[in-house]
Amino acid sequence: MKIVYSLNSIRGQGGIERITLIIANALAQIDGNEVFIVVADNKSLEQVYEISPLIHLIDLNVNSHEWNPAFPDLINNMISWTTKPRHRSLLRNALKRIAPDIVITCGKTDKYLFPSKWKRQWKLVRIFHEEKYIEVKNSPTKFLKWMTRVLIFLDHLINVPKCDRIIVLTHEEKERNWQGKKNVLIIPNPVTFSCETPSLLNQKCVISVGRLDRLKNYSALINAFKIVCERHNDWCLNIYGDGPEKQHLQQQINDLELQNNVYLMGFVKDIRTAMLQSSIFGFSSLSEGYGIVLIEAMECGLPVVSYQCANGPKDIITDGVNGFLVPVGEEKMLADKICTIIEDKELHHKMGIAAKANAKNYQLDHIANQWMSLFYELTSAQARRILTKM
Repeated sequence: MKIVYSLNSIRGQGGIERITLIIANALAQIDGNEVFIVVADNKSLEQVYEISPLIHLIDLNVNSHEWNPAFPDLINNMISWTTKPRHRSLLRNALKRIAPDIVITCGKTDKYLFPSKWKRQWKLVRIFHEEKYIEVKNSPTKFLKWMTRVLIFLDHLINVPKCDRIIVLTHEEKERNWQGKKNVLIIPNPVTFSCETPSLLNQKCVISVGRLDRLKNYSALINAFKIVCERHNDWCLNIYGDGPEKQHLQQQINDLELQNNVYLMGFVKDIRTAMLQSSIFGFSSLSEGYGIVLIEAMECGLPVVSYQCANGPKDIITDGVNGFLVPVGEEKMLADKICTIIEDKELHHKMGIAAKANAKNYQLDHIANQWMSLFYELTSAQARRILTKM
């Protein structure tokens, strides 16, 4: 089966790039599969994540607008429109040469470029890695929020109907934003690594991982940890990641006099080692597309204390079993739940064991099998229609 992934780039530290490569690499290992990754521009940024030698990488060299984090997503999208005609031509020519069975897109710059169902032989699958209205929440002004809603409406009016299947990552997202849509399927992201020996849970360290931006809401986790330190001053919080809020968060740490307890560790490739040297995972996001780091932490045997934001935590965490869910904004409760785990060793270890067991549901081979089942379903339906016409 010929499978094509179409996206902007597979370089850089982004979650979409990482998950795409992990799943694509796994699918390329399956006998009978031939996997292609077609990118608009793969020259900027560093190649952080591994690409299997079995994958065919095609760089269209469109020289797309480089995403500027200083601009709202709406502005970045509007600037990128200048490359659309060339991108459309190169992408369609590449797909004609490959003659794929399945094309998978995350629907960023290429979502307007695919032909309608009756103008192609292959099946189109689109993954929504984020909450439907995440860009609205990210827009800084009322005007940009309104414009973003209009663009989302047009996307769902024009582009979504082209797709043979829509993939979302959580039950919560499907129930909230895709009710009544029959072609929507839930396939969660896989845990990105395996861990035979979990954390010993003997380090006085809480860990958190993610981009340092407004929606990750690390200021709340730092405020909560100030309360934790009033009861357990020998514990530390290590936050891994980089982003625009770094300077502001460091100032907050200084103002709260937490320099000896809270550390901004920056981005690291090997997050598994950092998790294994920790005992609890803290999560304070205001909104998530999924929250793959929650499963990574559980794979390492860490209980998770998380805000119950949309989307992800509610699907992954069973409150009181493998972690705690806390209403968004309840910083004191977030601190209290962390302290509960610190102070109850038996509960701590029970939750760690339950977390590790839950991570088995997200193993890569299990998720790859779900993707293959979808591909066989789509291509079998296509074959039946062809035979009927004959």
